[in-house]
Amino acid sequence: MRPCGGRVPGFTLLIWMSVARLVCGYGLSEETKTVLLREAEFDVIYEDTVTSNNQTVYAFNYTLFRKMTEGLRVSVNVLSNVSHSPIQFVLRQRHSVMSFPVPLIIRGLDIVPHTETHYSHVERTLCPPPTVNDSEEQSLFVDVWSLRSHSTQYQLRVSRVDNFTLENRSKCHKRHIVIIHVFQFFKYVFPDGVDRVIVKVISQMKFPCSVLSIQDIKCPVYDLDNNVDFTGMFQTITKLGAITVQRKDFPGNSFYVVVVVKSEDTVCGDSTDSSTMDTDRTKVLEVVVSPSPQSKARFKGAALDFLFKLQLYIFFFFFFFPGKSPASTHEYGRCGKKLTRSFICYFFIDAFMWLLSSTDLFRLSLYDLAPKDPEVLSKASLTYLWNIATIAVFYALPVLQLVITYQTFANVTGKQDICYYNFLCAYPLLGLSSFNNILSNLGYGLLGFLFLCIVFKRAITHRQALVCKDRNALVRKHLNFHIYYQLTRSIVSYIDTLQLVSSTWGVDV
Repeated sequence: MRPCGGRVPGFTLLIWMSVARLVCGYGLSEETKTVLLREAEFDVIYEDTVTSNNQTVYAFNYTLFRKMTEGLRVSVNVLSNVSHSPIQFVLRQRHSVMSFPVPLIIRGLDIVPHTETHYSHVERTLCPPPTVNDSEEQSLFVDVWSLRSHSTQYQLRVSRVDNFTLENRSKCHKRHIVIIHVFQFFKYVFPDGVDRVIVKVISQMKFPCSVLSIQDIKCPVYDLDNNVDFTGMFQTITKLGAITVQRKDFPGNSFYVVVVVKSEDTVCGDSTDSSTMDTDRTKVLEVVVSPSPQSKARFKGAALDFLFKLQLYIFFFFFFFPGKSPASTHEYGRCGKKLTRSFICYFFIDAFMWLLSSTDLFRLSLYDLAPKDPEVLSKASLTYLWNIATIAVFYALPVLQLVITYQTFANVTGKQDICYYNFLCAYPLLGLSSFNNILSNLGYGLLGFLFLCIVFKRAITHRQALVCKDRNALVRKHLNFHIYYQLTRSIVSYIDTLQLVSSTWGVDV
């Protein structure tokens, strides 16, 4: 036997501690969690409390009729101060699930990165269910729960969204109030015969900064400040914004229009330094969807513009280039009737006597008598051609690469902020976001062609003067027209590159 003062083995001690813990804990009341299911109706404000022990589920039942799109909006207002332990709201539908905490915490990013703003009132728009052919019963469950032991009071309201589907400008032109903690979006369906529309956002307020996003009909809809740029096309706006949307990019012939107010204005170019975030970020704006001009109308306008410019150039050509050259009244390669040798001799004797008595002499200099042969100069001028061709290649290749890179970036990310063209006039074609910029600069190409005609006309006039022994075609009057031709090519190359760059101004620089 072990003495009474002996040490108890460790395993025996562990058993006694377990038994004592079991005995001491026996008889204590266990915490029970209750779940309350309530039948709810639309447009009714439900006020209740929530703790960590009780959870409430609100069930909304409604009927979705044939080919009907109905938007639902959930409004939540927390009446208690629970900034450190928010209430969680879970919205369950047959096709999607959404959850968000209240109070909603929005953090600063650029100016005040460590600042947080709490919003106890939050509104979210639910993703509509797919359109059905016949009437169908739909259900919405709103779960309210919290990890806070003390009771928290809240208000809940679910309502239908009026004018959820946007119409054309001729039918609908209404104002919307966008708040940073009230998230909303709308739906637009392409009508028959319309392949391209322009979505415009008009506001009289420059700030707060907002974002216009075009997204496909999919759930979830990214309508938050920190995820609005996850999908689709988006563009930051102040007073005016526009995005051209094509039917071929949306297989369902419809899309969502999302408008979000940003937490800071630095995204829109505001450099105002502020140590605190503005909590009242509300913006009044109008969302207008109007059909874009059809392709036939676009090309008709471009053709009329081209014909008008061409008419001006033709008028200029016939007005400044008459049929007879001022430097020579003879046709090309001919100098009039053939003169006899005796007449030529008497003519030169009379001309020599006239020159002796005249003070209007055409004097020659050493430069006129000792130039290089014109053929040598003509071959040397070909260097300009190779230089211009080299410059054109090495200048056009980076521009072409820039076009492809930025256009691909814009198509993949959907970011419209890298574009600098007029979004209200943009016409996408041939893979470019704004092909009409090339058409608008077509006049510059005609200008280069006009310069080429001028040089060609002067070259013909000079050749006629040389054949006819005109005094204006003496040695010092020789013009190396190859240089002018290379200058023309350089102008045309620069203008063509400028047209390409101007089209990339929609996706670049």
